[in-house]
Amino acid sequence: TDDYTALSIIDATTNEEVYVNRWRRITPEQVIVRILDAARQWRVESLLVERNSMGWNYFYSLVVAIEQADGLDISVSWFVTTNESKRNMADSLGRAMRGGVLTLLFTDDNGTDYGTSELRTFVQSQTANGVYTYGHISGAKDDSVIARMAGWDAAGNLIY
Repeated sequence: TDDYTALSIIDATTNEEVYVNRWRRITPEQVIVRILDAARQWRVESLLVERNSMGWNYFYSLVVAIEQADGLDISVSWFVTTNESKRNMADSLGRAMRGGVLTLLFTDDNGTDYGTSELRTFVQSQTANGVYTYGHISGAKDDSVIARMAGWDAAGNLIY
């Protein structure tokens, strides 16, 4: 698949994205290592994993890896991307961005800015029967957008 696995980490105390990255054409084990490395670095308390497609495997692998890791106390929950969940998460992320509540990074740790282009090509469309759908335009990607929506949702649901 040409899809990416993406990760966005939002600091829930400052409402700032502190990490964004995406990967493809690496093994699931390598993805788990990269996610856990970033989680350790940023002291992540909660991960929200998309359970569609490969996401179920990542969810299960993350739970096992966290249980086996020393010093990691991270809750892992999941969501299924449906049109309704995507709408709710997109609306929440959009409100936070427009309202200046959330600050996003422009580049990943390699200096690559794919996040801005993905945000620009993530659109709301109306089908012939009047249903609104959310996703990327033809030929574009939305993997980091979904990760940012999940990161913002996870940060917003932490209880202190």
